Amino acid sequence: MAELKIVNKLVYQLNEKIDFQDSIIVLYTEKEKNYNSQIANHEKISQKKDKIITGLEKDVTDLTRKNTNLKSGLKWLGGGFVASVLTIITLIVIK
Repeated sequence: MAELKIVNKLVYQLNEKIDFQDSIIVLYTEKEKNYNSQIANHEKISQKKDKIITGLEKDVTDLTRKNTNLKSGLKWLGGGFVASVLTIITLIVIK
């Protein structure tokens, strides 16, 4: 009878140890899933950042080209204005 109690006690202790180890395994499994999820999210964020940066670089190129066109257009308009004013002044002086 005493031997049966000792065996039952040992079995109980073994079951407790197994339960504890199983809970640790479950925790590490959940941790690994969380880490994998974080890595996937980080990759998505990185891809979106790259896409945004590429779009912004294209916008900068387009706006730089438009700015250059506007500057040259203003130079032509300024030259035309000066020519018009000189023509008007010349016509006024001649008459």
